Amino acid sequence: MSLETSEFEWHNGTLVRLGKNKYVMMEKWNYHGNAIHNFNMKSDDIVIMTMPRSGTTVTSEMIWLLNNNLDYETASKIRLEERVHELELNVYDDSDAEAKYASVDRPKFSYEIAENITGPRILKTHLAISLFKNILSSGAKIVYVARDPKDRLVSAMRFLNNLNVPRFKTDIRRMWHDVKNKTLVNEPYWSHVQEAWCLRNQPNVLFLFYEDIRTNLYETIKKAAHFLDKTYSDEEIQSLACHLDIEKFRKNPMVNSLAGIPFSSQNFIGQGKIGGYKDVIPDDIDHEIDEWIEENLKDCFIDFPSLKNKIK
Repeated sequence: MSLETSEFEWHNGTLVRLGKNKYVMMEKWNYHGNAIHNFNMKSDDIVIMTMPRSGTTVTSEMIWLLNNNLDYETASKIRLEERVHELELNVYDDSDAEAKYASVDRPKFSYEIAENITGPRILKTHLAISLFKNILSSGAKIVYVARDPKDRLVSAMRFLNNLNVPRFKTDIRRMWHDVKNKTLVNEPYWSHVQEAWCLRNQPNVLFLFYEDIRTNLYETIKKAAHFLDKTYSDEEIQSLACHLDIEKFRKNPMVNSLAGIPFSSQNFIGQGKIGGYKDVIPDDIDHEIDEWIEENLKDCFIDFPSLKNKIK
């Protein structure tokens, strides 16, 4: 079974829209999409799901350690992307790799590696819930993280500008234009977040906000541990909070770069600053984004910590 797709041109390249919400994805979806959509989720899987630049890395490290008895020794030796597998990683490959894909001795794709993992798996994805055929019926645990849309916009812009991919270079006005018009990979933002928010009361779904991870990490860890049916002492939770502190976390080479991603710098993890958008987004765009937020929260109010008392 496959999703309905359509193609469109974007900045000298081709992108694909997927499913009823028309999520945007790289053209490589045409090669990998059916396998990812039909990926066989299992009841003991844990799936970390976010829009890009919403706290995926810190959440992945937190969940992996909580689920593996706080095994810091292994976490210090094995890179995070080898412990938490990103299902659609190969879709983001912007190279002309069709010959490599057809090769009989090609490397396994990320979802193929995940398929062959024995025992409980921890997976991550930037795809929306509806893009997986059996994720809900499988009973897999979903950990979804949402981030303030303005901070996420700025972080995503910086991420794209750090890539060694010229056609992805952007500025805040072009970035906002692409997000607003739903022409950026993984957009539309609101559909993605709303899908998870509407399921937040399901027993196998944990909905977190990035802002809570950064401002109330101790309580967030306790909540995540409870969701995973794990019990830790206050001292152990505090030690994990120290490990995940943004300044210490950015210095951790096992999490702060990704093999195979064409970065022009080694800093994969951003500043993690809440409200940092204020230094980047000009007033006219900020006003437009406020209207965009208010319009999209009318029918499905999402209780963002950063938006309290700001939305009428």
